[in-house]
Amino acid sequence: MFNRWIIGAALLAAFAPALPAYAQSWPVGVEREVGAGTYMQVVEENNGWRLWRIEDRSGSTCRAIKSVRGQPHPIPVGSGVSWFRGTPFVSISRGFQNRAAVGIQGRYGYAGKWRQPGDRYWNDELAFADIEPLDGQLIEIYSETFEYPLIFVGHSVETGLLDLTGLSGIIDSLRRCDPDIVFPRPYDPSTPALLNDAIATSADYPSQALRDRSEGITRYRVLVTSQGEGMGCEITESSGDSTLDAETCRQMRRRARFEPARNSDGDPVNGYYEGYVVWELPF
Repeated sequence: MFNRWIIGAALLAAFAPALPAYAQSWPVGVEREVGAGTYMQVVEENNGWRLWRIEDRSGSTCRAIKSVRGQPHPIPVGSGVSWFRGTPFVSISRGFQNRAAVGIQGRYGYAGKWRQPGDRYWNDELAFADIEPLDGQLIEIYSETFEYPLIFVGHSVETGLLDLTGLSGIIDSLRRCDPDIVFPRPYDPSTPALLNDAIATSADYPSQALRDRSEGITRYRVLVTSQGEGMGCEITESSGDSTLDAETCRQMRRRARFEPARNSDGDPVNGYYEGYVVWELPF
């Protein structure tokens, strides 16, 4: 029996994934190569948050990460930058069209729900706008992932309380570390608010701009009535491609929904909304 236990332990050790030598310690300011040509550095650590800088041949980006209470900070590994330990955790980084994106990662990937303590039901998605006003508060996160999701093998369910203390500070650091991340403007009731998550996507790319391989940022301005209706669309800064600019206004007229501006008495009034669309080639 004892010999069988020794043999079994040896087999487990032989087939278990090897942990990187740096798994136990990664000081702030130290850069290491985690995969072939992928380098990472802990830029800052504050209130349980860690700000990571990731660099490879294509450029660099930054990511803020915090684990739930009682879990160590996750450690990156591999050229694809996978993470082990410390799950579940929340990650804030550059997402679609460079917008600030929030992800919940469990043991085998990004999939999760969240709710505020005391709530009965879970929210299916966690967006940056959800957590931005919650600095210093707790949220509960839930992750359900599979090691092999196509055949439902390796089922893993993890929950925990995430302390959002220090959120505003780490966001300021993330802005400095990765200036390309687009953060939503703080809500100002004196100006109209756009209610759509996205006005134009890669599926809306004009065929001529695709053929010309055109990219750019189109900035626009729309008059929003007190009823929340958009009137007209003015290009305030061109992307450099007239077809992208024209498509921006076409999609604004087609999709945009607004919350009107309000005066000091709280009554809806006319106002101008100014925004932009980042046009990036889908492939």
